[in-house]
Amino acid sequence: MSTVTWIKDLLGTDILKEASLRGLSSEAYLEELAKDVSVGSNGLYTRLHWLADSTRAYERGVMIGFDGTHKGSHMFRSVLEGIAMTMILNRDIFNPIGENVALYAKMNELVYKHLDAHTAQLLQRSHEIFNS
Repeated sequence: MSTVTWIKDLLGTDILKEASLRGLSSEAYLEELAKDVSVGSNGLYTRLHWLADSTRAYERGVMIGFDGTHKGSHMFRSVLEGIAMTMILNRDIFNPIGENVALYAKMNELVYKHLDAHTAQLLQRSHEIFNS
């Protein structure tokens, strides 16, 4: 299961119902809601680590910073920002600047392999982070 599907399912059937009433997919409806959430999700931070290595089963992902203002749209955007940040951190691991310029290649194309990851918000977050 993808992370986007997980958060969508976690937010419940109300998302599916409202999306259907509006003639949208549940992901498209969540994207609409997330557009109104500012960068940083009002202090809600998601560190993805849901699939820990079997030798370190105690490791977990975390979503921190909740307060009374956060709604499902904040959670959805925070997860998308977490995915984008994980991508940039992993890019930096595999493309260390300055160690060996011959091995460094500027990443200029992202390829998404799962349909769920094709949401416009995720693409926008990825674009913002990779072009920073």
